[in-house]
Amino acid sequence: MRALSDDPKQTELAKGFTVADYEDARGKAKAGDVADKNRIAEAIRQRFTERYINPANAPSCKDCDPSCKHGFTMMAISCLMIEALESFRRGWSNTNGRSEAAFCYFFNTNDGFKDLRGHCEQFYKHIRCGILHQAETTGGWKVTRDKTKVPFFDSGSLTINAQCFLDNLSMVLIVMSSVGNSMPPHGILRTGKTWSKKWTHFARIVANRGTKGGRRPKGFTEGLRLIESAG
Repeated sequence: MRALSDDPKQTELAKGFTVADYEDARGKAKAGDVADKNRIAEAIRQRFTERYINPANAPSCKDCDPSCKHGFTMMAISCLMIEALESFRRGWSNTNGRSEAAFCYFFNTNDGFKDLRGHCEQFYKHIRCGILHQAETTGGWKVTRDKTKVPFFDSGSLTINAQCFLDNLSMVLIVMSSVGNSMPPHGILRTGKTWSKKWTHFARIVANRGTKGGRRPKGFTEGLRLIESAG
């Protein structure tokens, strides 16, 4: 979420798309407005693209050059995206107690990651948990960005190509927010049946930000009630 505002409803969930915009679009989408379902799906796609994929692909610090890119950073970003995207897909407010399952679900339902099927538990332990908790891979797993050596995943050397992994993840995000194909996961973010739970959870978080004692701003409780009654 972007910079804090005196009015939590003006907090941006994605560039140009605030909590207030979400409330408005969600109410209309619940009433059957396809355009607003698409608007929310596009905001989700934009959120992940602008905050995670683009920064990983193009270092923005003025003194950086392409060599500043690093596979570990790309894999850390990719792992948090997988858990969040699977939460949107399944309507989870969080992945507490379901984090490893999120990776298995994701690999097993997205063909771009089929090479990792049968390895999801080890990937979770040695890549996801290794990098996010210990800042290193464990169990002999390795990370590279050299496509000539490892196109995606080499099970023999337990090496994952971070650039290919992120590229495939970018395609999944596009597919999930796309139209024109009725088969899951195509357009799943446009159905309105899963994202509502996740982003209503975001609204709850915003409701308790920047207030003394965690008290919600005047009128926000009623707004949240209206969101929940619409879903």
